Amino acid sequence: MDKDNALNLIQDTFNYPFVEDNYVKFAKNLIDDLIFNSNSFWKNNSELPTNIKSRVNKFKNFGSYRYNNGEKIAIVAVELDSENSVVKSRLLQRDFSKWFIEKNDLDAILVSFYAKSYEDWRFSLIKQELNRTITDKGKIKVSRDITPLRRYSYIVGKNEPNHTAKAQLSPLLLDENRNPNLDELIKAFSVENVTRNFYKDYTSIFYKFEKYFTDNYELSIKEIRSFTQSLFNRLMFTRFIEKKN
Repeated sequence: MDKDNALNLIQDTFNYPFVEDNYVKFAKNLIDDLIFNSNSFWKNNSELPTNIKSRVNKFKNFGSYRYNNGEKIAIVAVELDSENSVVKSRLLQRDFSKWFIEKNDLDAILVSFYAKSYEDWRFSLIKQELNRTITDKGKIKVSRDITPLRRYSYIVGKNEPNHTAKAQLSPLLLDENRNPNLDELIKAFSVENVTRNFYKDYTSIFYKFEKYFTDNYELSIKEIRSFTQSLFNRLMFTRFIEKKN
């Protein structure tokens, strides 16, 4: 897939409420050799643990892929009960992911959490970590740990701009990236690079404003800095309010 088609696919998938067909198309292009379950169907909540059963309507395992190093990842979608906010139900999402990963002997899942009453949804990479500790008797004890959702998640949908998701995920859809490994997926979900670029651009524009005021007004450096800071703070706050409608 070329760059333009990759960006279009990202927009079609993440600029709207969750749509199964768009999600499947995205998954097929993200991991080219993904083995889809031909008999895959939506399952109800009957087999879920008691602590999450009442809050999940249904879920579906679309398929999986095993890397050469033995690690295995699956593509999943979960419909939450309408009373559960996709944004605020992280503990529920973590509990479901932990259950699903352990039940299916996986190392990671790419999972979408959505609810019919919400136009926005969460797209997450959940990875299991194996922690090895030494017991008092000198033996190695292996325990499983699910990486916190907030580290590898995007909130997307009709009301959420997907600039970060577009910048981070679209390169993985290109022809040369057929089956990105878990480290590459983690990097795509990491906002560190985007945050660094944001502040780099922010600083550049900030200093351009300061130079403009210096060149056109007879003010002290302290006055110019104070005014520019106040201006940018108000612009950022206005953008925040705008985003929250």
